[in-house]
Amino acid sequence: MRADETSAPTHTRGARASKVTLFVVVLVAVSMLATAAAFAFDGARDGYQLVTQCGICHDVDTPLPGTPMVLPEWAETAHAHIGDYTAFEANQYPIRRGPSCAGCHSSNYDPTKAVPQDDGVAITHYPFVSTAGDDAFSEPYIGCSACHYNTTTAHAGPFGELADAEICGQCHNRYSSNDTSYQSPASVPSGIVPAALNPSYPVGYNPFTTALADVIQTSSPTTPLGGGWWSGGQSSKAHGEGALQYAEWVQGGHSEALVGLRALGLPDFVAASCMECHSTDYRILEEAGEDVPLQSEAQYGITCVGCHTPHGGDETPATWNEERNAQLRMPQDELCSSCHNAELPEGQTRFTPGDEVHHPMNEVMEGYGAIGVPRTPSVHKDSCVECHMVPTGYEHDGAAGTSANHRFAIISPEEAASQTTSTALGVQNMPYSSCSTCHGRSGDPLATYLQGTIENRQTYIGEQIEAIWAELDAAAARMGYADVDEAHGDLADKGQATWSDSELAFMSAFTNVEIVEQEGSFGIHNWAYSNAIVNKAMEQATSVKASVDEVTITSPKATVPYAVGRLVFGQSTTISGTIVLPDGADTSSLIGGQVKLWFQATGETTYQPIQQVFLSGLSYDAYSFKVTPARSGLYMAQFVGNSTWDSELSGGYIGLDVAYRVKLQRAKTYVALNSRVKFRGSVGPVDFAPGTKAQVQRKKGSGAWRNWTKVGVGANGQFSLTRKMTATGTYRFRVTFRADTDNLKGTSNTVRIVVRR
Repeated sequence: MRADETSAPTHTRGARASKVTLFVVVLVAVSMLATAAAFAFDGARDGYQLVTQCGICHDVDTPLPGTPMVLPEWAETAHAHIGDYTAFEANQYPIRRGPSCAGCHSSNYDPTKAVPQDDGVAITHYPFVSTAGDDAFSEPYIGCSACHYNTTTAHAGPFGELADAEICGQCHNRYSSNDTSYQSPASVPSGIVPAALNPSYPVGYNPFTTALADVIQTSSPTTPLGGGWWSGGQSSKAHGEGALQYAEWVQGGHSEALVGLRALGLPDFVAASCMECHSTDYRILEEAGEDVPLQSEAQYGITCVGCHTPHGGDETPATWNEERNAQLRMPQDELCSSCHNAELPEGQTRFTPGDEVHHPMNEVMEGYGAIGVPRTPSVHKDSCVECHMVPTGYEHDGAAGTSANHRFAIISPEEAASQTTSTALGVQNMPYSSCSTCHGRSGDPLATYLQGTIENRQTYIGEQIEAIWAELDAAAARMGYADVDEAHGDLADKGQATWSDSELAFMSAFTNVEIVEQEGSFGIHNWAYSNAIVNKAMEQATSVKASVDEVTITSPKATVPYAVGRLVFGQSTTISGTIVLPDGADTSSLIGGQVKLWFQATGETTYQPIQQVFLSGLSYDAYSFKVTPARSGLYMAQFVGNSTWDSELSGGYIGLDVAYRVKLQRAKTYVALNSRVKFRGSVGPVDFAPGTKAQVQRKKGSGAWRNWTKVGVGANGQFSLTRKMTATGTYRFRVTFRADTDNLKGTSNTVRIVVRR
C-alpha cells in the first residue's frame, strides 16, 4: 500500500513536510507508475495525477511563485475527506459499498476492478484502501485530477473551461444512469451487495473532450430513473449534502443565462456589460486577469463555480446544516445581489426618470430606487436562500434532507401541501415550502395559512401594473404620441432639462412601474414598498395632462420668434400670442389657464417671471402683455396650464433692445457773438454711477458731427452745461450716452443755435 494513497493529505499552513521530502515522495510515486506494467494502474485511467503531485506547485512553499496556493484550502473541504475513512469513520461505508457508491466518494473509480471481499464485518464488502497496482480507485477522496483531469505532463483544459457545470455534474447527479453496463462478479460472497450494473457516475469521464449527456443519462422529472421528483422540478429524494444539485440546476434559469442573453440579439459590444452576470467562464477569466470572451465566444451560463469556490475559501456555514461549509464565493447575503440588482451607481439612491430597469431585486429588497417613494427596507432582506433554496428531498430513513435545492424556484405553501411522496416513514408532503423557515406554525409547518395572502397581494400588484401601463398609454395619447414607447423615446431624446411637469410625471411613472414589474415577485419580496411604488406610479401617470400644440409669441418690434427689436427707454410695446390646440379641441377648455411672461436680461443666464395674465374674453386662446422695458433682453411666454392642458413654453423667444433715452434743451435759439448759452437735459434709465460723462456733439451747417465737450450726468439723470459762443454761424447740437450691458447707446434730439454779430 502506498502512503500517498492511504488517506487524504493533512496539509496545513505552516505545518507540513518539507518541500524536499514531498518532492522525493512524488518522484517515488511517479517512478512506480512508470515502472509498473502497462495494465497495472489504479482506477479507470492511467496518468491520473495524485494530490501529492499537484502539491509540488500548489501547496505552501511552492517553487513556482504566483501559482495559486489551493491545496491547503482544498484539504479543509468535504471533497478532501468524503471517502477518507481515517478522518471520518462513517465514510468507510460508501467505498465499501462498491460501484454503486464509491465512484463519487473516491477518485478515478473503475467498477470492473472492484473485487468484493468477505472479512466477516457486515459493512465491509469492497476494499477501502489502495494496495498497489490495479485497485478500483486512485485516491479515497475527490482529488485534483477528478475535476481538472490532469495528465502526467500538463493541465487538461483551458482555465475558462473549468466553469463547465458538467465537471461537478459527473457526481452531483444522483440517481442518474451510466450508459455503459458493468457485469456483477460471477461469485459474490454471502451478504455482499452486488456491484451495480449501471452506476450513477461516468467512468473515466473527461469533461474537456466529452459531453456528460453522451456518457450518462441525468435523472429528471420526465425521466426519473431511480429518483423522485416534485412537479416544480425539485428532487423528492435527498442524499446527504451532495445529491442532485446538477440535475436540479440544469432545469433552471441559471443554466440558461447565456442562452437567454444571446436570444436578445444584442451585438457583442453591447452585451459585454451583461457578461459578468450571464457567463461564468467570463467571470472567472476576468477575476484571473485573463482575456475575457465575447458573448459569441463564451460557453457557459451561471454554473457551479459562479457561486461556489471548489477549493474551499472562507468558511460559509450552510443554511440548513451549519456543520457543512457551503464554500460560497462571498457571504450569502451578498452573493445573490451581486447579480440580481439593477446596478444603481454607488451613492445614487433612486433611478432617473425614464430609466428602463433590469431585475432590481436588491433595490426592492433594500427598499430604495423608486421616484417619489420613501425608502422602505423589506423584512425579507438577506433571505434569498431561505426562500428560493429550501430543501425538498427526504433521506433514506424518511428524515427531511438539509441540502439546498438548486432549482431556485419558489415553492408556495399550496404547492408543498398538495404533493406527496412515499418515504421510510410513510406518505409525506414536501418537507418545506418557501415560507416554512420563518412562518411555519405548529400544526401548519408549511405555512398554508399564507397562501391566500400571497395570491391576493400578487394579484393586486399584477392588476395595478396592467392598469398603470394602460394609463400611461392614455397619457401618451394626451401628449400627442401614438403609444408609450414613442413617448418614452422622444422624451428621452429631448432630455430632462426640457421636460414639462407632465412629461416628468410620465417618465417617473414609466420607471416606477418598470421597477415593480421587472423585479418579478409582484410584491412578495417587499410588500410595503411595492405597494407604495404602484400607488405613486398611478398618481404620476394620471397627472399627465394633454399637450397644446404650440404657444406663439410676437411683438410689433419683433414679429417672428428669435427676432430682436429696438426701442428707447420709456417707450412701450406689446408682446402677444396664442395657445394653439390640437385640431378639433375647443378653446373654451383653456378657461382658467394663465400665461406668464418671462424675461432674461442681456448678460444673464436665467429667466425671471415679470407678468401674468388669465386667458379670458371671447377668444380664450389669446394673450397680450404691455411692456415698457428698462433693459435689453429676451422674452418668452409660458402657458401655465389648467386642469386639462399641460404647461408649455413659447416656441422661441423675442428680443427687445432698449437704448438710453437722452433729451437735450437750450435756452435760446438766436444769440449774440461771445454770449453764453445754457444747455440742459436728462438721461434714463438712471442705472449708472453719478458723474458718468455724456458726449456733447456739434456740427456747423451741413457738416459732420464732431465731439465738442463732455458733461457729467448727476444722480437724478440730469445734466447742464453753459458755454460761450465765440464764432458766428448756424450750429446744431446733440448729446450721446455710451452703451453698456443693459442698454444700447442713446442719442438725444438735435437743437439749433444761430450766432450773430
